[in-house]
Amino acid sequence: MFPLATFNHVIDELEQRYSHLARGQMLSSPAIEYKGRAFAFCQQDKMIIKYHDREVLVNIGIRATQDYRPFMNSVSLSKWCEVPFYYHADWTELAEMALDAMKLEID
Repeated sequence: MFPLATFNHVIDELEQRYSHLARGQMLSSPAIEYKGRAFAFCQQDKMIIKYHDREVLVNIGIRATQDYRPFMNSVSLSKWCEVPFYYHADWTELAEMALDAMKLEID
């Protein structure tokens, strides 16, 4: 599977579990939203997620992440990280964790 197809599959799975999610866009890339705010999106060969605690990523074995910088020379976005396609088998779980982080932030 390719990154975009994999991400669309992640969205399909989460939409089946949570009726309050919607497809959207962030930085012109496909995203999944909770209450109108994106918590995960796909860009090139990476999924970018919002996280609450980076330690959780390390605890499940996701070590090759980096802070997300939307533009080459820009500052990284706070609490957003890139997850390479190498970890695509974990994308659904990671997107669900990003949803939980978003809920903590806005509920």
